Amino acid sequence: MIPLSRWYNLPMKRASWPLLTRFLAVALVALALAAAIGGCSLPSFSPHAGSTSPSLSASRDTAAATTTSTTAPKRPTSTSDWRGTSTIRRGSSATSAAAHPTTGDAKAIAARFKQSVVLVTAVEETNTTGYFELEGTGVVYKTAGSYAYIVTNNHVIERSDGSASRRIRVTLPSGSTVSATVVGRDPSCDLAVLKVKSKRVTPATFRTDLSQVQKGDFVVAIGKPKQLKDPVVSGGIIGLYRNITYPDPALTGIDEVIESTAPLVKGFSGGPLLDYKGRVIGINMAKFEDQTGGISLPADFVVNVADRLLGGY
Repeated sequence: MIPLSRWYNLPMKRASWPLLTRFLAVALVALALAAAIGGCSLPSFSPHAGSTSPSLSASRDTAAATTTSTTAPKRPTSTSDWRGTSTIRRGSSATSAAAHPTTGDAKAIAARFKQSVVLVTAVEETNTTGYFELEGTGVVYKTAGSYAYIVTNNHVIERSDGSASRRIRVTLPSGSTVSATVVGRDPSCDLAVLKVKSKRVTPATFRTDLSQVQKGDFVVAIGKPKQLKDPVVSGGIIGLYRNITYPDPALTGIDEVIESTAPLVKGFSGGPLLDYKGRVIGINMAKFEDQTGGISLPADFVVNVADRLLGGY
């Protein structure tokens, strides 16, 4: 399995304008230092040279990040079902290739899905620098009356002290922005559910039966609508894994992931990974270092956690 990484700094951080003037001198020094060291890069997984069994490693988005590792499951040579195992499902050779397209029109699929994806902006407050805005993506999970419930990654709305941001905004497909409240979150699974007042969104269709997903199946990822220059990317499924040990000790609830070649970038965190019919098969969470691809939480896993967080809603 290609080494994976938690994408803690996917949300874009930007300082508030009033504070930029106040801390201009500090910013200039910071820029000079960044230039001197070649800039910052995303904490991500990288293969260990000469290793016959790639390891998983991760680091938090902090100045004093630490790295831990564990052994990743090797890819099997059989086509046995991945459920209840730590192996990849490669699909059955008897399955019709037409049912598993390896190419498609990513923009057309994204256009049909646009009423179900939103931009999530959370304020990270600090005592010394005022505040920063964290930006990621969210998917409309369900609607009820005048309200919509959005699923996203917990790290999109999580402050550096581990608490949830007290000021969260959601930019709807129409372009309007509304305040959001946290219905529930599970840091161990890196998932959160938000509540907003809106009747102008459409719940996404989550494909929870992933038993027929095959290696090479066409997928589309969407990130930060109305913000990114290229908010739609596509790729293919590399594999589905169960009963893995995710490298970050804080993410004890994650034991299953989808690996794809979709070239995720900053801002895609919390956004959908779609199949060729525009159904959500995963929520994007991480990326690869020095390789094209990313990691998503499987749709059935997301649905189970989201339903638990929603409780009586």
